[in-house]
Amino acid sequence: MSNVVSNNVFDAREAEFVIFGLQGVNEKGECNCGNPECTALYKHPIPSNWGSVPFYSEEQFGVMCEVGHLSTGYGILTNGIMVIDVDARNGGVDSFKRLCEDLNIDFYKECAYVVLTGSGGGSMHLYFKSPTPPKALMQHHDNYKGIDFKCNSGFVVGAGSKHKSGNIYEVDKGYPQDLTDTPIALLNLLEKKTQFRATDLNGATVDIEVEELRNVVMHITGGDTYQRWIDVGMGIHDTTQGSMQGLTIWDEWSQTQQGYEDGCTHKKWNTFGKGAALVSLGTLIHFAKQDGYIQPVTFDADVYVKTDEPKTLDDMIAHVDIRKPPKFAGVLCQWVNNQCLNPRENLAAAATLYILSCVGGMRHYDALNNMSLNFMPFCVAGSSSGKEPIFESITDCLMESGLMAAVHGSFKSEQEAVRNLLRHQASFYLIDEFGIELKKINQASKSGGASYLAGLIGFFMKVYSKANGVMPVSGDLKEDIKDKIKADIARLNKKMDLDGEDKHREEMATLMAQLNSADNGIVNPYLNIFGLTTPVTFDDLVTHEMATNGFIARSAIFREHETNPRRKKKFKKEPMPIGIKLALAQLYNGGHSDDSYRIERKGEKHAITTTDDAEQLLDDVYEYFHEMAEDHKTKTGLEAICRRGWEICSKISLLTGMPSGTRTIEDVMYGFAVAKWDIQKKIELAYGNEAAQHKDTRADALMVKIRGMLDKDSETTFGTLCNRLREFNKDQITQALDILVKNNAVMVIEHTHPINKKVSKKYKLN
Repeated sequence: MSNVVSNNVFDAREAEFVIFGLQGVNEKGECNCGNPECTALYKHPIPSNWGSVPFYSEEQFGVMCEVGHLSTGYGILTNGIMVIDVDARNGGVDSFKRLCEDLNIDFYKECAYVVLTGSGGGSMHLYFKSPTPPKALMQHHDNYKGIDFKCNSGFVVGAGSKHKSGNIYEVDKGYPQDLTDTPIALLNLLEKKTQFRATDLNGATVDIEVEELRNVVMHITGGDTYQRWIDVGMGIHDTTQGSMQGLTIWDEWSQTQQGYEDGCTHKKWNTFGKGAALVSLGTLIHFAKQDGYIQPVTFDADVYVKTDEPKTLDDMIAHVDIRKPPKFAGVLCQWVNNQCLNPRENLAAAATLYILSCVGGMRHYDALNNMSLNFMPFCVAGSSSGKEPIFESITDCLMESGLMAAVHGSFKSEQEAVRNLLRHQASFYLIDEFGIELKKINQASKSGGASYLAGLIGFFMKVYSKANGVMPVSGDLKEDIKDKIKADIARLNKKMDLDGEDKHREEMATLMAQLNSADNGIVNPYLNIFGLTTPVTFDDLVTHEMATNGFIARSAIFREHETNPRRKKKFKKEPMPIGIKLALAQLYNGGHSDDSYRIERKGEKHAITTTDDAEQLLDDVYEYFHEMAEDHKTKTGLEAICRRGWEICSKISLLTGMPSGTRTIEDVMYGFAVAKWDIQKKIELAYGNEAAQHKDTRADALMVKIRGMLDKDSETTFGTLCNRLREFNKDQITQALDILVKNNAVMVIEHTHPINKKVSKKYKLN
């Protein structure tokens, strides 16, 4: 720890500031958090729970110093203090002058402790004592751009810390022990209004009184489940812009729910609001209406200020990141990605949806369209790029839920697949090198192919569509299976003669049930497939025939474009948080106890409701993909792929909405974003592979295939493209890239080697 840091951090501790360490930067100039894309250089907290860190003891503080947590800088929680954060880059200096003039207060003179931030230009932190008792204050004021008023929420970087510019946060005047009270005039200026403006059920903005918000929240039940508790907290945080008033309402409500622990809301509050809002006032109103709330007449059209409606659905999802699903799914997705040495965000999102489908899909139903919740994500990633932790995360979750008996590792035969479904209501396939398995199946009916695999794809499609029905078993297959079950029954009868009936009674009942299902059909068979493969194998597999036969079309493709990812620094796997364990247990068991080893639906099915605005958006999504199908009927003949877009969107939105029991517009927007990306990539692959077989369309096919291999969020080298497009020569690929760059479809990025100064090019979608 440098002398500059140490001198100031000891002063901060003496003033009883709550402090924590900040990540340093490696020799490459990247944050030590392990994410090379991290933009919070020298501002990234080391503890993930920084919002709830305590005032460390002398011993704990000493350990922090010894291990280097404070070597380059430290953060200060603004608990008990008010910091006026003036940012010169955003006009803060002029705003600060105007603030002093408007309130007739020389804040610099009145302030006993001022720190100049590393960005320079007049940027500074002015420290005051926060009001006692705490007040709900605005963190931003529209009249004073470039100034943050941080009080009892968030943190600031402490004096002596490094800034990414190379400068130091430097004390300009005073000591932290000598803070003066925040001027009354500033508190009056920042004190929260009695109303909050938020988004209602219809997607419009509405002013809601604090007391009415409290009334809405107090009608909501179900806070004993982790997801409902989190959703309500998120909704209140979004509605009140993270104010102390909002925290108070959430804490009051939480105290009325089972399982409340003192301080739990305060610990979680500061973790909300880091990205796009996942739950809004509209969702809170929907929850409350389900529990008897009646919206007052004051909520009429006169108080609505209609937002500008997006011109297109594409505009509506422009901010949606398919790597970050909403609500509990986002929490689970982050944990899955944290188990991976290499960042695998796309695969983590796929794994999350698959886990939710396996764990909760049999026990929930869609109250709107009765759509089943089974789901088939196919994942594409480079060989040896860190796929194994994804499998491990899935199995950890399924094991925690008691579902491992229904997990299978490969396709073998139709007969085995049927027997798997007779043993358990569900079959969950986890298949590595999935592309190779599909190729085997495609070759099964050809000369020299594995004939026992013939018809397996058709069988899986039939099972997949029967999740809410009955799948008959017929023909020779039925008789063969019955013969094997009868043989098992005969062997068990011999055991019962030796051991007594009681010991094997349950096993015999299970075999008799299997025999009955073989005769009368399998009720609600629940099939899920999670496949992993490499780009080279998978991309060639998606032909026009394969894409339109229903199997690939029903799946959702998740791709990691970076085939040589950079590992995370200081990587350490996280144990599964108790909140995730409890949520998974609730989704599968729901408090229902059953000692049977059979994996099946337990207890009553729970409805997933859909808000009015989400239902309208689903209708719009249907029209979007219908129009796309009409367009492709004459262009590519791939309309069958387009028609599956609505189904994929519906399933995904149900899965992210399932833990809370309500599908909201956020769920549909996320589902649509994934479905749109998925359909586009399938079409590019299928059309590209088909067109590449014909001389007249070969050049167009190459451009389509290049677009399908590129992504907006990662860069790809020319050599990588050549390696994956071996049926084309380098000149052809160069010409295609030139056309794509000229038409602004593809962006070229030049990189200069730091030593030899050699310039290389990489490509990404524009």
